[in-house]
Amino acid sequence: MQYKNTTIVCIFDGDKILMMRKSAGMKNFSAAVDGHGKGLYNFPGGKCKINLETGAVQSFHDCAIEETREETGIIPVAPFLIGQLQFVWPDIVLVNQVFITDKHTGVLKPKTEESKENLWVPVDKIPYDKMWPSDKIWVPHVLARRPFHMEVSGPADGPVCKSLPLDFSIRAR
Repeated sequence: MQYKNTTIVCIFDGDKILMMRKSAGMKNFSAAVDGHGKGLYNFPGGKCKINLETGAVQSFHDCAIEETREETGIIPVAPFLIGQLQFVWPDIVLVNQVFITDKHTGVLKPKTEESKENLWVPVDKIPYDKMWPSDKIWVPHVLARRPFHMEVSGPADGPVCKSLPLDFSIRAR
């Protein structure tokens, strides 16, 4: 089984949260995953990079900031870890750290190579019907600023989600 470190970043601006609509879906993960998520709304984030010369893996924190800036033009300031999601596919496990922050700089790009649309969405109007089914389960934890650790497995259209013990150092602010 292959493992990849990934991030999700939820940035709040008052009563709104930064979202994006994916243009191409997931890329360069595995045969089972690539292409999934095309056209769905999600939050910025992505894969932690590996330095091919040294083998060093980018930290989750640095990845969260870099991927958000690349995808949206917004730079999260002092993001902190609120949760962990493990997405289990037949040939890969995505170990995903979820960060949140109320502070940011930069200018929102309306769209980028990876997103058809970037926008601030009122938290009471999050388009769950146009997102991954599992988002309905973990996103409320983010909105409540409640730490979580979950495993998501099964088909993308009907995943099985289970809570896991909080076995990593996270704290709500």
